[in-house]
Amino acid sequence: MKFSSVYVAAFVLGASVTPAMAQEDAQAPVRWQQSPIIILPGATERLEREFVEGEAVLELPLRWAFSTRLSRDVVIEQDGETLTLPAGELLPKALLDNGEVAYCTRSRVAEAQEGSGFMGAMFGSMLNSLQDKVVCLQDSDKDLLLDRAIVLGDGPGIVDLGAVEPLAFEDLMAEPMGTADDIARISMIRVGRSVVQLQLDVIQRGSTRSFDTWQSGRFTARRFNDVRFGEGNRGGFYMFGLRFEVIDAVRQENRATLRVTPEINPTEFVVVPSEVRTTYGW
Repeated sequence: MKFSSVYVAAFVLGASVTPAMAQEDAQAPVRWQQSPIIILPGATERLEREFVEGEAVLELPLRWAFSTRLSRDVVIEQDGETLTLPAGELLPKALLDNGEVAYCTRSRVAEAQEGSGFMGAMFGSMLNSLQDKVVCLQDSDKDLLLDRAIVLGDGPGIVDLGAVEPLAFEDLMAEPMGTADDIARISMIRVGRSVVQLQLDVIQRGSTRSFDTWQSGRFTARRFNDVRFGEGNRGGFYMFGLRFEVIDAVRQENRATLRVTPEINPTEFVVVPSEVRTTYGW
């Protein structure tokens, strides 16, 4: 799978810098950026069936652009305490502003900040490490083994938890987060005389993000979208390379038959934005 976005490529460029840099000044302020979250609309199968108002038409899993999955438990010991990262846990890749790369537990601040409009944008594209605490694993000597544990967000610098039993790892691309709480959902919310309205929602950790417009590369989508049908409206409606068509509609019964056809390469990704355009009405 090819990732050409500059935003995504920053994670690849940072992988060539050794993690020893942080040890020179352990209390230097460190910021980090969590792996982009993406969807793959083209991986959707063509469908045609009847829906009722309020029903989900599509649910696209949110995916980490870059991550790794633990093949066994990783036990971290520090000051007589033990923390276990369980086998099977998916750790998103993180790029530190000093050039280091790590694989960390999910950042709650990062995801709460995404889509928070102009207030969230005030924090910039790099996360303030003082607002969040994540446990990370690193490959300290570039031998493709995770062998060091650190904490980000417990003070201004990097907290070194020391060595862990080396664990082979693999860089994964476009791996689904794997829960029903992390999806992009397209629902049919209204059946009108000549229009069906679709609603696009982004759900992370079970909470729906607030936005008006989602823009990623060549794609722009609004939260509320009208799919017109009838005479003069034969072309359908496009969202993220998916074509939506109304085959039949019964307004009195609030139901419609929709056809969804992917017209995008299955490997072409759409980035879930860290900032959104929000229009306020008064």
